[in-house]
Amino acid sequence: FKDSIMSWFGKSEEHYVGVDIGSGSIKVVELMNEKGKPKLVTYGYIDTYTDVMRTNRPEAQQKVVLALKKLMTSARVTTNKVTAALPTYSVFNSIITLPSMPQKDLARAVSWETKKYVPMPLEEMVLDWKIIGNNGFEKEVPAKTGAEKTANVKILVTAAPKNLVSRYVEIFKSANIKLLSLETEAFALARSLIGPSATKTVMIVDIGSTTSDLSIVQDGVPILNRTINIGGQTLTKAIADSM
Repeated sequence: FKDSIMSWFGKSEEHYVGVDIGSGSIKVVELMNEKGKPKLVTYGYIDTYTDVMRTNRPEAQQKVVLALKKLMTSARVTTNKVTAALPTYSVFNSIITLPSMPQKDLARAVSWETKKYVPMPLEEMVLDWKIIGNNGFEKEVPAKTGAEKTANVKILVTAAPKNLVSRYVEIFKSANIKLLSLETEAFALARSLIGPSATKTVMIVDIGSTTSDLSIVQDGVPILNRTINIGGQTLTKAIADSM
């Protein structure tokens, strides 16, 4: 996982591509830097059933690779630098609170505390964490001096199954695409729909093909994520049945 793609804009006039592999489609969008702001270059969409979230069968991965190559070509994407999002339901994230401590001790403390919440062994997960401020963004560890000795720090913890991350990495490698970073859909949606300056608590509802994600975003950070097994296909079937 990496920091916001928005931080890349302003470094140079480069192009970046976002890829969303859903259960019923694959979507791509290319952005470029124009005077420090993102500008839309192109986008593309292809209907295809994917099951890479639940299976590591080579034929399932190869199907996604071929569809992704076809989509990148038909959309006339001009770069192979890509960032992709992992499905919200496949990733665990939580905010934990720890006492202020030296940086060298914090990593061990985060791991011990995270074990209480993650339903899988940490050895099977890719773990990422950030100390966050009141606005939901990273800040430095408070100095442990004077009155700050008892201060607590809020830490955003994100964990994804190693086998799922490896699956994504292999798909993009096979498609000859340079994967710059992986993040979660909830964080991408929070940045694009709400922005970093949000002060109110907001719910985001993302209706997909087979599932819908609900995220509660507070101070720019998704603090609660839930997935329900109802999506666009459910609505389509209900309409078809009634007619």
